[in-house]
Amino acid sequence: MKKLLLFDFDGLLIDSEPLQYEARRLAFKEIGIELTLPEFLEHWMMGKSTKQFCQDRNLSQKEESHIRKRRETHYFNLIETTLELHKGVKEFLKQAKEQGHTMVVCSNSERDHIEKILKKFSLDSYFKEIYTGDDVENLKPEPDIYLHAQEKNGFKKEECIIFENSHIGLEAAKRAGITCYCIPDEYSKIIGPLDTPYIFESITDCPL
Repeated sequence: MKKLLLFDFDGLLIDSEPLQYEARRLAFKEIGIELTLPEFLEHWMMGKSTKQFCQDRNLSQKEESHIRKRRETHYFNLIETTLELHKGVKEFLKQAKEQGHTMVVCSNSERDHIEKILKKFSLDSYFKEIYTGDDVENLKPEPDIYLHAQEKNGFKKEECIIFENSHIGLEAAKRAGITCYCIPDEYSKIIGPLDTPYIFESITDCPL
């Protein structure tokens, strides 16, 4: 049976979570704030925004704008120099394409960020569509993005599989009522165990 495969992006296909932390750490350091790894995990890895963090720290709009711009600069510099795919990703996508499955990206990240990295690693031809927060009202852990992708591609829920690495991604999949295979990255493991029987060490271990 042909399936709709819905992939998260950061932390699942690419090893980007450490780079996300480093970029934010450098940006905050420029205004005299030491951003710790626990703070990053508790905030951004749980789906909260930079705006919320800055408000909690009583930072000005000027400081928030500086952090956003500098984080982006640092992050894209790190992408060019150190970003890697997770093990087995390209082989798995090739196998899924050969089997005739439809594949889409469903991510809270910005579209230009996703498109740039897919092209960098020659992965763009594997995906029919990219869905981001701009396409839905609510970000993960709400289920909107997965339900939107399912509806747009005309598949039943039982014909879909979600691939995730994070707690908020798994929660979004549960709320959508769609089977989710989880391949936790190192940062997700630090936060704690994922509440699902479908845990895999590598994406290549996932059945199709």
